Amino acid sequence: MALPDIEINPGLNSGTPVLGITSDVMLPKQNFKKLYQVEFPTREDWKTNSLTWKDGKMMKKAMLFNDFLLHNGLIDDVYKSMSNPDLSVIVMKMFDILHLINSLPVVITKENKSESKSTEFRNEGNRAYARNKLQSALICYNKALLYAPKDSRALKLAYSNRSALLHKVNALSACLNDINTCFSLGCPLDIIEKLRTRKEDANSKVWAETLAECSARSIFCEDYFKLIEPRNPQIPCASMDVGVIIENDVPKIVATTDIKVGTPIALEKAFIVGIG
Repeated sequence: MALPDIEINPGLNSGTPVLGITSDVMLPKQNFKKLYQVEFPTREDWKTNSLTWKDGKMMKKAMLFNDFLLHNGLIDDVYKSMSNPDLSVIVMKMFDILHLINSLPVVITKENKSESKSTEFRNEGNRAYARNKLQSALICYNKALLYAPKDSRALKLAYSNRSALLHKVNALSACLNDINTCFSLGCPLDIIEKLRTRKEDANSKVWAETLAECSARSIFCEDYFKLIEPRNPQIPCASMDVGVIIENDVPKIVATTDIKVGTPIALEKAFIVGIG
């Protein structure tokens, strides 16, 4: 069967065959090679919430997970670790519990905190930073933070170094967060003046970052919220969907037609914008 003639803009995807042009049509594909198994749980299983999933298959639990924690005296340890401000504590506690009940995926391996590894990644990040490889430097600083033990010097230096990178790319809010975190952990004396100078500079410029964000939102609003012309001659900022009536010598704005939910009826620029 011959294909029908298709008219397209000659400037669109010049040199591309018509059938090769990207479209929004997705053709369905079936895979008959993979076998599927449907399992129906009993009503009692659903009621008691005694179902779990493992390797894509539905399995019955020997007991509820909460009961398991209580039976093994682990529930208090879980809540105690949840109250710790260091989130890695609860992660490692759940890791140990999942390992205890043999529910860890095979691909997961346990990595311990290591100040030497943290220092190694930080130094690697410093070398990347010196070569202006900022993306690679950021990855290394993030790894340095992951490996740094709690309250260690390596943790504070990793925050400090990452703040320098964020300051360089004008991510000033994120830079200030890292600096403040470093101060809250107990900033080492040998870098405290450098961080104070960086913080002062970031604070003096962060308003521009906030203003840029506000401007971007303003542009979005201008593109998103548009009034259907013509405007109301009595209310220049409003559409013809509303009008003015006088009731008891008091002007009132009322709908002149059935307005659908979400329809903009008035739009005007603000005289004052607050940033904060």
